[in-house]
Parts: sequence; C-alpha cells; structure tokens
Amino acid sequence: MTALNLLATMPASFRSKSSYVLNDLSRAPFVPLQMFQAVVYKFIKTRIDERVSESQVAGNVEDPLADNKVGISMVEMPFFIRVIIGYWFFEKIYDAKQKHEVVLKLAHKLIDKKDWSHYIKYESIETEVSSFGISSTKKNKVPDPLIQATRLGILELVMAILQKYPQAADSFDKNGRNILHITVEQKHRFLYDYLMSSLAYKDRMLADIDNRGNTILHLASSVQNPATSHPRIIDVANDHVRKKQGSIPLINQMSWDVLWFKKVKHDTNPHLRHVRNIDGMTAQELFEENHTSLREEAQKAAKDLSGNFIIVTILIATLNFSALFTLPGGFNQNTGDPMLLSGYRQEMQLFMVYVGLSELFALFSLSTLLLILVSRFDTNDFFIAVPTKFIISLVTVMYSTGLSGIAYTQGYILEGQPETFLATLMILGLFFGWYVLTLLMVDTTVSILDYMYHAFFHLFAYKSPDI
Repeated sequence: MTALNLLATMPASFRSKSSYVLNDLSRAPFVPLQMFQAVVYKFIKTRIDERVSESQVAGNVEDPLADNKVGISMVEMPFFIRVIIGYWFFEKIYDAKQKHEVVLKLAHKLIDKKDWSHYIKYESIETEVSSFGISSTKKNKVPDPLIQATRLGILELVMAILQKYPQAADSFDKNGRNILHITVEQKHRFLYDYLMSSLAYKDRMLADIDNRGNTILHLASSVQNPATSHPRIIDVANDHVRKKQGSIPLINQMSWDVLWFKKVKHDTNPHLRHVRNIDGMTAQELFEENHTSLREEAQKAAKDLSGNFIIVTILIATLNFSALFTLPGGFNQNTGDPMLLSGYRQEMQLFMVYVGLSELFALFSLSTLLLILVSRFDTNDFFIAVPTKFIISLVTVMYSTGLSGIAYTQGYILEGQPETFLATLMILGLFFGWYVLTLLMVDTTVSILDYMYHAFFHLFAYKSPDI
C-alpha cells in the first residue's frame, strides 16, 4: 500500500469530511455551534512553510489525527491573532485547518508522482474489469486511490486526481462499478454533483451496468451507506451522524432516499428504469423492497412525534383561550369592559394581540399535525408532503410558544406595574429565552430545512414529482 492509498483511507484528514462545513449541517452534536465553527474556520488564515520537506509532512499522513504542527509557522502572524488563536476553542479550529491544508498539499505531491496507467479500466484489489464490467484474471495488489477516495466521499482527493489525470475516471472496482456507481451507492451528494459537472463521459458512465446487472438506479435504491469502511478508517463526522437517533432523523432519512432516487433517475436515460438486474428486479421494485422497513419506521416515528406535539399544542391553545377571558385587572361589573382598558388601552391591546396570535399559530399547528396523522405515508408522501407539514407545525409551535411568553410578560407588567429596571430585566430575559428556543429549533429543524431546499429545487428543476 502506497502513501496515497493510506491517505485515501483517512477522510477525517480532509475538510469535506469534517464538521467545518456549511453545506452539511448534521455533523456536530449542536448545529448552531457547527455553523459558528465553520465561519471561524473560513476566515482563520494559516501560514504553511513551503520549505518543509515532503518527508517531514508525511508524518501527518501516518497519523492524521495527531496534533502535529510540522510545516506551520505562526511567527509572522499579528500578535492579536496569535492571542485569539491561543484560546482552546480557536486553537482547535486553527489546528484542524492546518492539518487539512498540509494533507491536501501532500496529496497533490503524491498524485503528481503516481503512475495511473495500470488503474484504468479496472480496480486494483482483486480483479481487472473491462469497460463492460467483465472480470479477467489480471491481478494487482495495490488498491486504486481514486476508488478508495470515491467510496469514502473525499471530495478534495477525487478532485485533485481527476484534475491531474482525467482518464483515471475509467477505473472500475471488483464489482464492475465505476466511480459514479460508487458515489450513488454511497449517497455522496456533493461528490455526485461535482462528477456530473466535470466528467467528460458521464452519459456512458451513467449507462454502465455492474457484474450483477445493476444499473446506477438500482444502486440509488440502497437504504443507507453500506458498511464498506475498514475498521482502521476514522471518520468522526460520519460516526456522529450514524449515532443520531430519534423520530426526525428517521423521517429525514426516508425523505432523502426518495429525493436521491428521483435525482439519479432524472439524470439517467429513461430506458434504464425498466432494466432488470440478475435477481429480476427493476430499480423501482428494488427501492420499494429495500425501504419497506424504513418507511414503516418513519411512519411510526411521524405519528408518535405528531401525537406528542398535539399534546403541547392543545395545552398552549387552552392557556391562551382562557387568557382571553381572564384579562389582567379583571372586568368592570357595570359595563363589562376590562378595568385596565381605559388607563392602559395600548398595553391591553398589545396583550390581546399577543394572545390572539399565539392562539392562531397554535390552532394552525394543530390542524397541520392532524393532517400528518391522517396521511397515507406512501413513498411519494415523504418527498414533499410529510416534511413540509412537519416544518409548518414546528415553526408555528415555536411562534405560538414565543408569543405566549411575550403575552405573559405583558400581562405581568399590566398587573404589577413593576419599576422600569425590573420591566427591562424581564424583557431581556424574554429575549434570552426566545434566543435559546430559536437555537434549539435550528438544531432540530435544520436537517429538514436543508432537505426542503434541495427537494423544492429538484421539484421545480425537473417538474416531475412522481417516482
């Protein structure tokens, strides 16, 4: 195994597989923190000493997670930047960016020295495969770095190889699958977009069939990323994603799988939709078979989540409904008008507006949640209908909760008429609570919002929502 092969098995050494990215906000325990780290990562500047020898830098490749500052110099940096980076949080991000830049420079050097001629038309672990996916007896014990990097979704390494040697795209693995096949099977959407925009023979590669008669559509029907990684391969970001449990991740996974299948289907020739593999199944039949269990789990998760939210929504609606008939200060027994309406008309009107809007949002959320419960949960429902209803219900519940808090504060001020300082303190506390609630909602819903963005883009781009 060469140094480049070793590099291709370490996705954590590259930015695209780290949590310092904004295009995939599901790689950290707390999404707002990931967003902040990614912004800091983008603007932090590093200095790499070009005079450092390749043998020195190679130490990072053997252990990419080691805290190794070889080849990096901070001496020339301004003092205030060095002070900021000295803090643990910023230093961690700075060290990660250093490592990513050093490894990428090393990758370019190794690619320049690599002979790619014996990788073309076959993958290098066990068998040679022709352009039609037929195995031969030729052996090569050195793995193909491009196949390795593609399987793990290392975008920078794949880009570097194809930019230097475009003909390397004609490699096949031992199953007769090209790099587009592998990318689709592993569901690396950013790598797929890059390959579709850069490959010269993408139409031919999309039409290829592997050794088991699977088209690229058959491979797109997989439920999740196959466990093809070697135990030594460390990918902290993906490991966190795999550990995420709960109702929303299940719904999101089913939705992404439906969108992924649609996306690949629209990029391929229509005749591939009717091709049967060695097991006699079309891609659509294989998709339905593979996703039977996941669809049932997602359906159960959606109903359970909706039921829990309905309880919360009914509670909020009940409190706001009762607040409309128990206004602060009570009512005038003679006229029936609110007691505080004459002296504090504007404040009372604001209170009623807050309560009314909160009640409206709660009822709107309740109706949306009921629509989720009565959904059919067909495969196509997970494309647009179910995610959209969840987004609407979650956002309206958040607004209803926030407006209830504002109404409570307004009512307390009307009842007690606190001092200016205390009133200001209550308002600041209210805004802080709203801020925390917003962060929690962002962390919860950003994965669905990200999906909805791509789903609507696909819907309007192709204008064919049917699977």
